[in-house]
Amino acid sequence: MAAVLPKLSGRKNLRIEYFPTRAQCFIFRNYEMLTPARMARVLGSDEKTVVSMAADMGLTVSATEKTERLWLDRGYITLIRANWHLLTYTQLCTLLGWDEGRLAFILHEDDFLDHKLGREKPDVPELAVEELNDAQKKETAWIRTVVTEASGKIGTRRYAPFDFLAVYPAPDSFPPLGGESRFGASFCCSYCGLYGDTFLEDHLIEASFPEELLRAYAALGISGVWTQAVLYSMIPCSLDPSLSTGWEKRISGLNKVIARLKKYGLKLYLYINEPREMSDAFFEKRPDLRGDVQNPGYASLCLSVPEVQDFLRDSIRKLTEMAPGLGGYITITASENHTNCYSHKLSGQTTCPRCRSLRRPDLFALVNRLIWEGASSVDPDIMVAAYSWVWDREPEGFEDTVKLLPREVAVLSVSERKAVKKIENVEVPVGDYSISVRGPSETTVQTLGMAKELGNRVAVKVQLNNSWELSSLPYIPAFGHFYDSIRALCEKIDPDVLMMTWTHGGFPSPVLRMVARMTRKGESCPSLPDLLRELFPEADQKKLLAAIRVFDDAFDEFPFSVGVMYNGPQHMGPALPLYPEPTGWTACMVGPVYDDLRVWANCYPDDLFEHQFIRMSEKWNAGLPLLREAFAGKEETPAGRLLLQCAEIVYLHFASSRNHIHYVRARGTGEDLSALIRQEEEFALREAVLMGENPAVGYEASNHYFYTRTDMLEKVLNCRWLLAHR
Repeated sequence: MAAVLPKLSGRKNLRIEYFPTRAQCFIFRNYEMLTPARMARVLGSDEKTVVSMAADMGLTVSATEKTERLWLDRGYITLIRANWHLLTYTQLCTLLGWDEGRLAFILHEDDFLDHKLGREKPDVPELAVEELNDAQKKETAWIRTVVTEASGKIGTRRYAPFDFLAVYPAPDSFPPLGGESRFGASFCCSYCGLYGDTFLEDHLIEASFPEELLRAYAALGISGVWTQAVLYSMIPCSLDPSLSTGWEKRISGLNKVIARLKKYGLKLYLYINEPREMSDAFFEKRPDLRGDVQNPGYASLCLSVPEVQDFLRDSIRKLTEMAPGLGGYITITASENHTNCYSHKLSGQTTCPRCRSLRRPDLFALVNRLIWEGASSVDPDIMVAAYSWVWDREPEGFEDTVKLLPREVAVLSVSERKAVKKIENVEVPVGDYSISVRGPSETTVQTLGMAKELGNRVAVKVQLNNSWELSSLPYIPAFGHFYDSIRALCEKIDPDVLMMTWTHGGFPSPVLRMVARMTRKGESCPSLPDLLRELFPEADQKKLLAAIRVFDDAFDEFPFSVGVMYNGPQHMGPALPLYPEPTGWTACMVGPVYDDLRVWANCYPDDLFEHQFIRMSEKWNAGLPLLREAFAGKEETPAGRLLLQCAEIVYLHFASSRNHIHYVRARGTGEDLSALIRQEEEFALREAVLMGENPAVGYEASNHYFYTRTDMLEKVLNCRWLLAHR
């Protein structure tokens, strides 16, 4: 497929004033991720110059080739984000070792990364080394002083990035569950599963599905793992064979994953957004297949064309044939990925003349019918679960779609769909990813009840461990929220299938163990105090329960909305810079959020938005002493240590978000913000220490590392510069 890269932006370039030159910023950000040799190639310089420039800034340890390979394989999204405002497309390709076609594919297909970066690329000049003048040399010496001091406070790292095996709980830390799960299937996304081209290389498979993690999942009673797949890359594509280059290796890799999971009694489920939109270059040869246009340079494959229907059905059949033992497919018809001609349009509003006479339910049901027909022709018992995301954007849309589905297709719904969160006079509908709002909603209870009456199995998607409310840590210790939601789900819906997580939430945590204990077939549900006693037997139970109650109460205050979840500052926390002047850049979906308070706050007035983060951080902070007292003087266990770490990270992120909101509101008013800036420096240093203690801090599978320890050092520079120039 021809490369279609995001357009270059005409906005002003992002100012990074605490570095004398942008080349120094580049070296600083990448020095622990990339070798000096690679950075030199990007800059058109030499390795000796890069090492010297790094040393001048106080950086002493560069990445080894082994470390660099880890970041290129498993942290390329972190690298892209770090350099998005510094490098040209050509230089990004040099850094990553890709051509523009590969970069375009990753940006478009790796969980719509281009959307997370704002669908446009800063139009920056080519980056090169500049000779420093006397003033810049003085500023560089200042950087070295600050970095040396801050590095001493952070201390020696205990764990390296991606060293997750060191913190996965051993299977024998979970006593046997006994009995069976009440769910026919319960699956999560692999905690460290790459979202991109996972099946292409053995070392990527090993990284995404490590034996230690699979053993932990099996001990937790989980029955499966899901991962995404792009159909045309997995099978020989009848519409354009060039799209399928490497499909043989991917099928081989897919079967290796299926076999690897089988050893632990786990099945693999593929999450598919099909049929994928194609580039304009594709339609130059096949204009008869062109459907709706949503994104520049692309169009849908029109499912009103019999050839496209045959392609989807036959491709699923081929894939199922070539991957015996596959657990099934999770489909979605209206995600951020543009697929069918109604995936982003309401009935009658598509630009496709053929599909305009159809309704959304007609096309959504057709997609799922074709996938079911292809899969079931090979394996009649295979699971196809149709994710009903935004089917209800039209009246009767959900019900009409379900009625048109094959009865064998399971209907998958979000547990808390159409619940309402009210904060003061702001009412916000809940669509997904909520932990702060307990499910299931009455809408989900009623609509899935209707699907059951029609004869379909029902599946419920929940969000365990964490959510887009705060995703950059292993789990949010709001145990009461998880407990109440799962108990009510079993009592009110009793689903056949439980989808436990999105790309985030797969860490094998005490939360997943709690849910497994709650959902044994034929057993009564234990109480929350009893479960906490099982999870943390070493703790003072009275103080532990009191701390958890405080955390639950604090998390109730989260100002939920889809906009806040996707665009708020909470995922970055202390790593987010404090910009001295408005940047003019728009916050991106779980990507760079800049200083865009109006987008952060979404439907909430700025003052109420700030007020909620003040309340959350103050309430959460009140629970931390209780939690520390519960474990004081007790023998340290991995579960207890993780709980203490996660609780502190939640506070740091909520309190830092509070600071950022106030900073943006007060910037330019003359208010003295010195104390706030100093606290941000303290938060950055503290989180850097926690990152050394736990490599899972800051990581999320589809975003890789939201931030690095070097980002925390950069934040210290940022804060010191602001204090010096206020």
